[in-house]
Parts: sequence; structure tokens; C-alpha cells
Amino acid sequence: MKTGRLAICLFISLQGCIFATPSPTSSFSIPSPDHPQTWFTYYYDKLDQRLRWSDKDRTLYLAVTYSLAPYTDGDDPTQYTTFWLKFPSVRLDDARGRFYHVAQDGSKVDIGRRVSGPFGDRVVLNKNVHLSAHRKNDELKAKLIVTAPPSLTSTLHNGPTLATR
Repeated sequence: MKTGRLAICLFISLQGCIFATPSPTSSFSIPSPDHPQTWFTYYYDKLDQRLRWSDKDRTLYLAVTYSLAPYTDGDDPTQYTTFWLKFPSVRLDDARGRFYHVAQDGSKVDIGRRVSGPFGDRVVLNKNVHLSAHRKNDELKAKLIVTAPPSLTSTLHNGPTLATR
């Protein structure tokens, strides 16, 4: 009987070790160095956020627009405020139309593509890349979060080189 209880305790303990072991990090973020002050838009709602590529500056920007538009009437003019945050480590391969992040070690991480349409170009992120933009303590902060698909996790741990389509 004691052997049975010992076996059960050992099984439960090992199960915790096997299933509760934290997995290695399989993501990283690309933060924008810009943190514009947003105290004067405290009561504004976020209306829009879009990634834009500037051919002139060769830079990826996030444009975030806030407004009181949902709460204004016809007597008062609607005010819009747009903040521009840049991602200087993101480059565009013009020949392929692909965006990539240049890591500190010089490796390149594919994060999305440029798509042309009737209303201009737009930035389309890969499925494993997400944009996060939030106001906190009167500052707007943004980052691109790159998560490796399960098949590429080992590649990501050996360095931030990640090629997906």
C-alpha cells in the first residue's frame, strides 16, 4: 500500500515537472523609440491606427489618430490628433516588396509585405507579427511583436533570424 501511494505521489510530481516546465521564449518585440505625450487627448477615442511606409524617409511609421468625433455635435468643430511613431530598425526590400527588421547582430527578420491597391500602398504584417499601441501614463507606446510559429521556434532561439511568408 505504501508503495502505491509513493508511486502516485511520484507520478503527480513528475507530471508537474513535465507539463509545467516553461518553454523557451519564442517571441520578441520591436519597440518604437518614440513616446509622444498624449495628456491633451486623455478623453479622446482612438479612431484609427495604420502602419505607413515613407519612401522619402525610408522609414516605417505608425499613425495613430484620436478624436472626440463620436461625442461632438454640429455646433463644435471635430478635432483630430494624429501621432506618428517610427520603427527605424524596419527596412523595405524594394525588389521583393518585403519588410524586415534588422536585429542588433545584423540578422534580418521578415515581418510583412507592401501591397499596392487603388487607394495607395498599405503594410500587411505576417500572421506571426502583431502591432500593439497603447496610451499609458500620458504617453503613447507602440511595438511590433514577432512570435515564431511552432516549427520555427528552434530557429528563433538560435538567433533572431526568422524567415516566413
